[in-house]
Amino acid sequence: MQAADHRRWLKYIAAVAGAFVILCAAATWAREKARRISCLGNFKSIGLALRMYSGDNQAHFPPSLRYLITEQYLTTAKVYTCPSTGTETLASARLLEFDEERHSDYVYRGSGLTEDCQGQDPARTVLLHDREGNHHQFVNVLFSNGAVEGYRGSSMSQIAGREGLIIPLVRFPGGSTEDDRQE
Repeated sequence: MQAADHRRWLKYIAAVAGAFVILCAAATWAREKARRISCLGNFKSIGLALRMYSGDNQAHFPPSLRYLITEQYLTTAKVYTCPSTGTETLASARLLEFDEERHSDYVYRGSGLTEDCQGQDPARTVLLHDREGNHHQFVNVLFSNGAVEGYRGSSMSQIAGREGLIIPLVRFPGGSTEDDRQE
């Protein structure tokens, strides 16, 4: 009789442990979902600032995200970092030290673009996207028309191929592009 009670207790403990594991996994999933939604909010804010900049500059997007800070379009440092990465946010007093490579979790592709995307479809032309690894198997995208959307997948090039999105080359100061730097 004691062995039967012991087995019953072991089954009960195993069931409780299993339920605990499932609840922990659900909580982790919900936390990451909330971070992705917060990240989308960042994209909306950046997108609005980019559109305001282009409206003031003959429909040209800025050469880099840094221009949004230096020209006072968007000076909230936290907006340039993804909540899922833990990247250190610059203090407001140090905003002029902003460097996209070190202080932003997003890849800006609007340098040299105009609102009409040089004849490409603005609704399919990527202006900003998450760096690889910001979210597990998920990438947020800001389009040139201001729309924001999230996609399942691990890399922007994979998603662009699957969804028919247009990815402009990243242009660096001095006019060089990604392709120039890889040669």
